[in-house]
Amino acid sequence: MSNLNRDTIQGYLTIFKDYQPMHPDLQAQVDDLGRRMYALADAHSDPMAFFQAFSQSGLQEEYSALMGKVVMASMGTVAADGTVKTDYSDTPAPEVFSVRQYLEQYRIPYEEVKKAGYRKRGERAYEELLALADETEDMQEAQLQIEERRLLWKIVKEDSLDIFQPILEAMDPLQAESLPLEKHVEVYLESDGDEALTYGLELAENEKALLVGRAMSRVQLTVLLAGILMDYQANKLTAQRSGGQGPTGQNAVRQMIALRLAAQKTLGLLSSDFQMTFADLIREPALMIWLLVPKNADELGRFKVTLHPQNIRAMEDLVGEIQSGLTTLELLKRENDPVLWYALVGAEGRAYEDRAEKAAQASNASLTYFRYKASLDQAGTAFLPKREKKQGPQGMAQALDAAPAKGFLKGLLGR
Repeated sequence: MSNLNRDTIQGYLTIFKDYQPMHPDLQAQVDDLGRRMYALADAHSDPMAFFQAFSQSGLQEEYSALMGKVVMASMGTVAADGTVKTDYSDTPAPEVFSVRQYLEQYRIPYEEVKKAGYRKRGERAYEELLALADETEDMQEAQLQIEERRLLWKIVKEDSLDIFQPILEAMDPLQAESLPLEKHVEVYLESDGDEALTYGLELAENEKALLVGRAMSRVQLTVLLAGILMDYQANKLTAQRSGGQGPTGQNAVRQMIALRLAAQKTLGLLSSDFQMTFADLIREPALMIWLLVPKNADELGRFKVTLHPQNIRAMEDLVGEIQSGLTTLELLKRENDPVLWYALVGAEGRAYEDRAEKAAQASNASLTYFRYKASLDQAGTAFLPKREKKQGPQGMAQALDAAPAKGFLKGLLGR
């Protein structure tokens, strides 16, 4: 007999103590296995001979099987005595769901979509699915119809378009911020299944980056040109009034010369990089507006406050002057007509912007996005603390931050 042999067996059997107490039948099986394992250990004085005999005896396999029964019994996945049930004839068959019961699981999301009040395409998609209960009572046929008519896919597609399209409608369609969302909506409209949608959105990511990159590059060049032309005109006027004399007049002439060169360089970039002349630029409303220093008059920029539109004609005249072969002295002698108009400032500027915002609000009132936002403002005001209620709908809008749209656009633009 070897103490090493017995110690080995004890290590095996000790684990059963973690599952005490156990069913008497299982305990009897554990005790019987233990007696036989100790007997084998005592029959061999040489540990190496014991280990060989133990591996060939089948006791290790019995141990593993018994341990499995003990563990499952403790978890309740088999009977307490470790018996695995194989005859289920006494178990009642599970209840068979009707088509109507199966489809009712979509009732709750359908009601939530209806509450929004504007997700009409989503409503119709849910209603088409729920109406299937009136067409067939055969579950297999119902499942077949759901697949063939893509009824679940329609819910995804139509409800998503209910969300994205009103945002797009509320945006300025000419500006770069709308391009990613336009592409997003386009993919949804063209997709006929989840796989096509996933693939289309992946391809669209690269297209979005290219579209926005090209659009923003042209916008930035236009903004730069607008600033140069306005500064050029301001310095020219200063130089003309001063006669180019004194520190102020001399500095104005220097600035005028430098800005003329900067404008020529910018116009050259417009031509070389985008194959556009200034005449081409002002024929594109999406670019022309940036010559007028636009400022959003509403949340998503559908309406904008700009400088006087006469500035386009004035800038056209300045570009012709800058690109001419006239000397600096000849430019100073030349009067500009029409002239540039700069922004209103102070109380007049604020009053003008207030009027523009009210006009934008009146025009936007019929759009789905703004109607839904207004309903949120109205519904939520009742739950605000008194201090916040005094802020009115505008305060509520800030609290709710109708900016699923803003956040969504930020994600699309990758900024």
